[in-house]
Formats: sequence, C-alpha cells, structure tokens
Amino acid sequence: MMVLTDGNPAALPPEVAAFMKTLPRPLAGPVPVPYPAVSADAGEDFGDLQSLEASAPPPRDALLLDRWDVRTHQYTAKMSARMSLLSGLFSGGGSDATVGVVQEAKRFVICEMPDRRPVEVGVAVRLMAAARTSEADIKLTLADIAANAQLGRFDARITISVSGFAGPLGALLPAPRELDVRSLSVYTDAFRDIQAHVFSAESQPFLAPVLLGFDDEAPSVPSGSGS
Repeated sequence: MMVLTDGNPAALPPEVAAFMKTLPRPLAGPVPVPYPAVSADAGEDFGDLQSLEASAPPPRDALLLDRWDVRTHQYTAKMSARMSLLSGLFSGGGSDATVGVVQEAKRFVICEMPDRRPVEVGVAVRLMAAARTSEADIKLTLADIAANAQLGRFDARITISVSGFAGPLGALLPAPRELDVRSLSVYTDAFRDIQAHVFSAESQPFLAPVLLGFDDEAPSVPSGSGS
C-alpha cells in the first residue's frame, strides 16, 4: 500500500527518512536566481525580472518531476490507521474508527529504495476528509461524509493540504468552517483554484518537492531467486 505523507520526517519509518537524505536536493523546473543589483541612478533597464528568474535552468542533479496524477483514494478504517494524514485530522482518542477520502493532484517522480520499494517525491495539492464511525469497513465519498456530518451522524473533518510548494496561497485558502454539504462545495472550489495556481507556469519557481508517499510493504521475492 502506498502511504501518503506530507514529507514530515517525524512521521516516516527510519529507513525511509534515511533514504530521503541520500537524494539530491529535489528542485524542479525554473530555479530562482539572485536579481542583479540595480543602482538608483544607474538608469539601466534589466527588462522583465520574472523572465530572468524563469530562464534559470535546474541544477544538473535535480530530480525531474516527470509524472502527473489526479486521483481519489477511499480508505477504510484499517487503511486509514496506516496513514497519519487522515488520523491526524482528529486530536485525542476515541472508540470509533476513522475512515476517509483523499483527492489529490500531484506532479512527482518515482524513486526506488535499496530494497526496491518505490517512493514518490514531488508536489501535491490534497483535499482530505475524514470521519469517525462505528462501521470500520465502510468506504465513503466526500459527499457521503459531508451529508452525514450535516445530519450529525458522525464527527468529520476536512482540510486542504499543499506539500512541496513555497509560494503564496493566502487569497486562495478557504476560511475554516464546519463540514456540511455547502462547505464541501466551498472547499472543492478552493481545491480546484489552488491546484491551478500551484501547477501554473508562473508558480514553477516556487516548487520545492518533498516526499509524498512510500510503499510500506517490501516487494515479494520471485520464487526460485537466491537469498
């Protein structure tokens, strides 16, 4: 199972955290360069500084984020327990199980650990909703979670998470509010707008890729292979 993460080293298994330290600094796309010093009385025209910034090539050893993906993940309680992104939406304990949904848009590269487990490094925008319910095996959609939360059938949380991006987002972030059918629409619209902004050409200088996911199961060894 691919475990989604936001790159926080404290939430990673030791072997995954150690592997991430071996990778080159994962910059991608145009890299910001220092603007030229301009004297107040120099009278020089350096043209469009944004164009100058965008013209800088990435470092030779940078990771090339050559994959794009947009998908929805549905998690039962058993699956959610292996993912701190969802369980972390609730503070404190509880007898009910946590189920959830993650919608994500990401640009990334797949790297391979020494034990051949894949890890994904890149930039992601995620819309995540989680609910506490007594039905541990149930799978819910975002609409299911919002509707049931509005009816008071279970406790639910929703959030938008952006990982691997260092640019401004303030005007695009929705105000926190209780999850219901109407607020789900607000969050969905914000997710779309943030996704368009993060992956736009103008935002390329702000990409700062992080670990987005890792496989938490070692690959099986083909039968007949040596130990």
